[in-house]
Amino acid sequence: MRYAPLFLLLLTACQRPGDSQPPLIGITQPQSGVISQRSLQVEGYVLDDSGVQSVKAMGQELLGASSRGLKLVRFNFKVQAPKSGQVELKVDATDSKGQTRTMRLPLVLDARPPQIKIEKAERVVKIITPAQTITKADGTTQDIPAKTESSLQISGKATDDTGVDRVVVQYDNIYSPLSLPKNKEVNFFVEVPAQRVTIIAVDLAGNRTDIRVP
Repeated sequence: MRYAPLFLLLLTACQRPGDSQPPLIGITQPQSGVISQRSLQVEGYVLDDSGVQSVKAMGQELLGASSRGLKLVRFNFKVQAPKSGQVELKVDATDSKGQTRTMRLPLVLDARPPQIKIEKAERVVKIITPAQTITKADGTTQDIPAKTESSLQISGKATDDTGVDRVVVQYDNIYSPLSLPKNKEVNFFVEVPAQRVTIIAVDLAGNRTDIRVP
């Protein structure tokens, strides 16, 4: 029991002092990063010990009269961006003592799909076993044709303003992702044993482009 006073002192020091801090703001949707929708729903919450009096998004009040004074309030609003590019969400929250906190969430809106350029596509025939002529036991001969294997070689590049996330080759119900870096421009080369393939490029926002070769 002789350690009890010290324990109480530490516990008191860890507690948040009586509303000496502005409200806490949390945005649960969307997460920061690259998104594809120009029109997006934003959701979040504000927490304050003395009660939340105002929540504004992009300067517009979101909090109704019935929610003012609550310690925890949730909010949502919609953002309509005129075009792809940088967008900053701004939320201001004020508590009953007039303390205000501002939260800014930078986003990149990317509604444009990536581009794929095929620079070369050619069919290659490889000889597995050469042609040969064999002599049978009765002295006659037989010609055996060469055994070959055909493949399609494709080279090109995928580009996107915000970055190419992945490039996938699809043929005969097989989806094969290529081992490529995430960049605004990536070069690729594939060789597949198929007559026709589909090259698929996906950007960081999830936009997709595909092209069939040949």
